Amino acid sequence: MNTNSLIQVILIVIIFFIAGMLVYNFVSVPIDLGDNVSEKTSGPFKIVKLNHSGFTYQELEKNILSGGIRQDGIPPIENPVYLTAEEADDVLFDSDLVFGFNDGKGNVYAFPQNILVWHEIVNGNFGEVNISITYCPLTGSVVGFVGHYLTIETTFGTSGKLLNSNLVMYDRDSGSFWPQILGKAINGDNVGQELEKVQLYWTFWQNWRDNNPTTKVLSENTGFNRNYGLDPYGQDYYSTGSPLFPVMSSSDLLPHKSVVIGIDYQNTQLAIQKNVIRYHKVINTNIANENITIFFDEDLGVARVYKSKVNDIIYSFENINGKFVDKETGEIWTVEGESTIGNLEPIVYFDVMWFAWVAYSPSTSLIIFE
Repeated sequence: MNTNSLIQVILIVIIFFIAGMLVYNFVSVPIDLGDNVSEKTSGPFKIVKLNHSGFTYQELEKNILSGGIRQDGIPPIENPVYLTAEEADDVLFDSDLVFGFNDGKGNVYAFPQNILVWHEIVNGNFGEVNISITYCPLTGSVVGFVGHYLTIETTFGTSGKLLNSNLVMYDRDSGSFWPQILGKAINGDNVGQELEKVQLYWTFWQNWRDNNPTTKVLSENTGFNRNYGLDPYGQDYYSTGSPLFPVMSSSDLLPHKSVVIGIDYQNTQLAIQKNVIRYHKVINTNIANENITIFFDEDLGVARVYKSKVNDIIYSFENINGKFVDKETGEIWTVEGESTIGNLEPIVYFDVMWFAWVAYSPSTSLIIFE
């Protein structure tokens, strides 16, 4: 490790420790949701509904904390350079984590976690559309946003602030704050505006490369001097312990850093324990009166979420010998939701640690093992 990288790691650790200790007394006491839940059984899993009304934008803004780092002190990547899959094989191990993106125009991309952990945002242009790839290591959340709202085209930076231990972005047009997990502006002229999300897949380099051989891969040629072979948070942070910074609500239904997939659809939130999807292969459920189905993609090790209705018919699915089959006609569907009947419409979700999801969505439903 070079001297600069060592100093950067030490500073991050010191800043997180001191800031976490200092700010705790200046924020509202977190709401412990405790037993304020309702439960129902749905097939082989249980749906738990948390019953808190949530927070106003003013309450959210009041609870923003300094992360101890100046604006863009964690520097976004503004002009990404890409490698071919063959070139990336020289710098990535099969087991390295990447965030995969398909722009819908035949182009696929991989963003290595070991680069994003140092930058948190990549602002890029994909098929003439500005999209920001965002990753918050503290909350284990990776979300893609379209850089357009109302009539405004913009990119995003790191504010140096945190809310619920989560990255707070700012837009370069108005300077409004946009917490990553919320995906909405919580102050300024654009308060309440919501960003359109795009689907990112959290997977391993081997899985992404083998299924997307033409993928482009974000290069370590970022213009910044960082040790991309080192994770400044260490490996233990992602699986053990509590949040480094205070949160506004909490629940002990799952361990703090258990990974869920979070779905925010028509102002209704649903979280599904990722291991439940992996085990059952198919989940049929609903959100905001919309029937949805969730497939587990064995090739990528990720979830695929779809609306269940095609041509005014609602389908329910099961996994038979590794194939996705609808119960109504016996038709076989691909993991991409395609069949001779028609195509399922995808719903965007993202991976996130449980503590962070419930901090922003205290009225969420949660699907867990029965």
